[in-house]
This record gives sequence, structure tokens and C-alpha cells, in this order.
Amino acid sequence: MLLTVAEVFSQVIPGPSNSSWEAFDMTTGGATPQAWSNTGVPFSSQPSGDSLAQPGYELYPNGQGNFNTYNAYDPYHSNSPVEQSGFSPGDFSAYDVSGQNGSSMDGAGEQNDGAPWQAQVLPAGLIYPSYLAGRKEPRLASEMTNERKYGWLWDITLGGRMPLFRYGTVDPIQPEGFQIDLEGAALLRLDFERDRELAGTDYRAGLPLSYGTRHWQYKLAYYHVSSHLGDHYMQANFRTPRVQYVRDSIVGGVAWRPWRPFRVYGEVGWAFNTGETTEPFEIQFGLEYTQPYQPAKNWTGSPFAAVDVHLFQELDFSGYINFQAGWQWRGPINNLFRLGVEVYSGCDDQFQFHTSYQRKIGFGIWYDF
Repeated sequence: MLLTVAEVFSQVIPGPSNSSWEAFDMTTGGATPQAWSNTGVPFSSQPSGDSLAQPGYELYPNGQGNFNTYNAYDPYHSNSPVEQSGFSPGDFSAYDVSGQNGSSMDGAGEQNDGAPWQAQVLPAGLIYPSYLAGRKEPRLASEMTNERKYGWLWDITLGGRMPLFRYGTVDPIQPEGFQIDLEGAALLRLDFERDRELAGTDYRAGLPLSYGTRHWQYKLAYYHVSSHLGDHYMQANFRTPRVQYVRDSIVGGVAWRPWRPFRVYGEVGWAFNTGETTEPFEIQFGLEYTQPYQPAKNWTGSPFAAVDVHLFQELDFSGYINFQAGWQWRGPINNLFRLGVEVYSGCDDQFQFHTSYQRKIGFGIWYDF
């Protein structure tokens, strides 16, 4: 005779005959718990269609030494846990419905450091995400801005960051552990008011190594950037000299999340190989507000805001400040699509014109893988 799940557990974990098991819908996180006896017979009538045999329902101990209460896991931390009978709102076990990973969450609905670590090739998610308002970050982006002297400029970024290897948790939303990424991007400037001529292109490639916990993330990276003046632009503006802007840098960064939507970060870079107009040191820091993935709000999205400051030694440690704000949508592997406005002030972020001063305002779209 085949035994029910509850019967198997009742033989392995002895308890009173009237001990109860609670089943929760882990796909919605909001179903009313149904009480089950340790013989597999419900104490109360079950609503039509709610069966433990259906996907989305699991029995799992709550980790409090009381195997009578079973609790739901929201793998994307979208719902704060609620207190149920038989367990306190402290740490409780979390079960990944994919069957790949178990982790623990605290009473605020955030992941603890006790999640099991494992080696992963091409994992999902980034431990140290790109800076939202950073002007030289590898992503897909299109920004149309108006500069008070030059008129409309069209900046396009074609690139991204790909995680290669991680030893850490499986969670794609807020992973913990060690990770190696590969990044690359071409950052183009089109002179929109002069037949959309290609004014210049900055190329970036890098290899970041990151380590992260729940509140702190660290980065040690190598990156190369070089700048090239557009051929047609150089012919049309023959008096514009080509700048040999090259930087091979080692960068150390740290980010702190005092609360899940907020991130404060800073980094220092030192270039061991520079061009004629480049000096070794650069400093970058900023602040971000961006909501994590929430299945219930996946269609409506949520607001975001970010500010980034980037300073360069060759400019006597002046540079630029960039502010972005708008609306965002996150996917289940923490990919991010944004629409918003941008306000920029400082040195030209296209390195061929790095020493000129710009004040720009416009709008853009950004996508991070």
C-alpha cells in the first residue's frame, strides 16, 4: 500500500496523534493554510482544487524544533512572513520550489547568511550589480540629451555583464558568495543635429571578481577602456585632434545595503597603463534607490532614483555628477528595465572630449541583464 506524505512523516517524526501540518500555496504566498492530521486526513474540508498533489504546495519543517507547522517560502522576498500559530516571527526555514536550494530568511523577509553554498557555472544574477547612474557601466542603453552648446546628443551603450562562475547561494535576486563576471561595452556618441554622425566611441572590457553577503558587497576588478574619434566626424571637423585616451585599471569597490531598496557605494581605481591625457587615479561613489523583484508588482513596476559622481586625477579630481529617476521593471533573474530622466553636469563623459564641460538634460532607457 502506498503511504501518503503525512503518513511517512508521522512514522519518521513521532508526535501526538492530533498534531497538525499546514500547507501553504508557495506560488502566491497568500493562500489560507489548511490543517492536516498526521494521518493525511484534513481536519477541515479543503476548498475545491486545493490539493497537496498540485504544484506549488509543499510540506517543509519550520526549523524551530516544531515539526507541526510548515511555512511558505517566497524565493524573491516579495512578501514579509506573517506569524502563524506554532511559530515565532524569528528565523525560519525557506524552501526553494525549484528544488535547487534551501536558504533561511529572517523575520523581515530577507535572506540570512546560512543558505548553503555551491559551485555554479553561468549562475543567474550578479553579486555586485552595475551602478544605475554610472555613465560607463556595461549595459544596453539609449539616452537622448540636450546640451546647452551642442544641442541634441544621442548616447548609445551596447554591452552587458555576464556571470561566469559563482561559489555561493543559488538565489538570483540577492546572491551571496564569490563570483567572477565578464563585462564589455561599446559606448557611442551620435551628433543628432549633424546627420547623426558618429562623434566618438569608448570601448570597455573587464573582469570583475566580487564577494557579497546580505548587507555588504565587495569588488576587485580589472578593466580596459580606450576612446576613438569617429572617422566622418574627424573629416568634418578636421581641427578636432584625436585624443589618445587609454586606461588599464585595477579597481576596488564596496557597496552597503542598509535596507534592501537602498545601496551606497564607492570605488577607487588605479591605472597601471595610461594614455597621453590620462593619469592613474579615479574615484567613483553614489547612492541608489531601487526595489527588488516583486511578482505582485511585476506588471506595474516601481520607481527608482540614483546619483553617481565620478572624479578623475587628470581633471584635478573634478569630474561629473549624474542623476537619474524614473520607473523600473525587474524580472525573476534580477534583470532590470528602466525608463526615466537624466540630469548631467561636469566633464564630457565621451572621453574624446573629456576636458570640455557639459550640462545635459534628457531622457533614456536602460536594460541590465
